Amino acid sequence: MLGAETKEIRHSAFIAALLNPDGSHGVGDVFLKSFLDLLEQTSKANSDENKALFSAKEFDIHSARVQTEEYFGCICDIGRGKQAGGSADITIELKKNEKPFYIVIENKINAGDQYSQLSRYNESLKQLHGNCECLFVYLTLDGHEPSEDSAKGIDKTRLLLISYRDDIKRWLTKNIQHTVSLPSVRESIVQYLHLINKLTNQEMDKTMSDEITNMLLEGNNYELAYKLSGELANAKKAFFKDWMIKNVFEKIKIDGFKFAVDAWDDPASDEFNFGEFVKDENFKIGFGFFYRNYQNFCAIIGKEDFDKLSAGQKENLKKILNTSQSWAWFVPVEGFRNFTDDTIISILKDSSAIKKAIEERVNKIAAALK
Repeated sequence: MLGAETKEIRHSAFIAALLNPDGSHGVGDVFLKSFLDLLEQTSKANSDENKALFSAKEFDIHSARVQTEEYFGCICDIGRGKQAGGSADITIELKKNEKPFYIVIENKINAGDQYSQLSRYNESLKQLHGNCECLFVYLTLDGHEPSEDSAKGIDKTRLLLISYRDDIKRWLTKNIQHTVSLPSVRESIVQYLHLINKLTNQEMDKTMSDEITNMLLEGNNYELAYKLSGELANAKKAFFKDWMIKNVFEKIKIDGFKFAVDAWDDPASDEFNFGEFVKDENFKIGFGFFYRNYQNFCAIIGKEDFDKLSAGQKENLKKILNTSQSWAWFVPVEGFRNFTDDTIISILKDSSAIKKAIEERVNKIAAALK
């Protein structure tokens, strides 16, 4: 079901399979009940009155329907600039006091929000099911909030933020005991937990963890670590917006191309660019991230530059840049698709590998233009 570790649709399929009481995991409604308990506690923690939005016991679990990529209709205007439609990652349909209750899970591994995404789902559910109760769950690696545009118009008490790092990991760990007699299911979950640790940068053996903990409790190390931790996010931004440009990109020399700094936005947001290699002022090869959290590092050619090329050049480039967006053609830089903390540490120690990878990509594109 997974296949690719950062594809939301694969993660959604795995999670939905566990949530489905009739799923092939063979443990009935255990995972679904536990997940509803998790949402109940999250709702309670978010409430000013420490009051949960619902009780998990209120639901008729036997009538539960779990679906991935549920289609809410085409994306279209419904007046006053609003839009409805789209497909939700995971939908749980339940009955509460004989009335429908929908839980819509939007799963974000690396991608950013689409235009008015959660708001569109909200409008669609109202159109399709009248005044049904809805709860929106925004699932990300670290539990961050959706964009204001995505969540506009949604009651904050009906929008819960959960993370793979804490919530999904805890949910799976808590329920793995129920799969003791189902070795294939148990091992699948164990492997998935390892994947979550990898994606959320939590890979560390217990011995090393204990050593670091003991070291922090010596002298004034804890105070120093606390002060340093507050600057880590700034250091990470500086690595991308300053160090990488000065120590990697500006050190690369490509015949016929000149590097120009063209960095913008917060590097943790969507579509952050370092800069571009420019040829004769009319053809540029940009480098940057396609997704949030430093994911999918790519060489990028804008649609305008691509359209200026001859038919032969376009065909040659399509063999290299085999993926396109409406505004650009791009290809990942192999070996450096996703920048984890371990990747940054290795580059700071020795930047030769990433320099070589970028040089190879630019030279390959340059050769296709001849």
